[in-house]
Amino acid sequence: MALVTRLIGLFIAAIGVLGVITPDGLLTAVRSLQTPLGLYLAASFRVVFGVVLVLAAPSSRAPKVLRPLGFVIIVAGLQIS
Repeated sequence: MALVTRLIGLFIAAIGVLGVITPDGLLTAVRSLQTPLGLYLAASFRVVFGVVLVLAAPSSRAPKVLRPLGFVIIVAGLQIS
């Protein structure tokens, strides 16, 4: 579980670095997600990230923060407008 958590963290950090280095490249990537399939992919990533947070919470230093945050992220990913 620690490996998955680190990989997701590195992915999020890479997105941040991409936004700092080349904002136009980040905007291009975001525009490609503005399709129904892209939105479902983003929502599924959000759900997976929330599940990882919930599962990683017991072995972390701040389980009382990570577990509720994970559940909030899961609900946000499952919300369909």
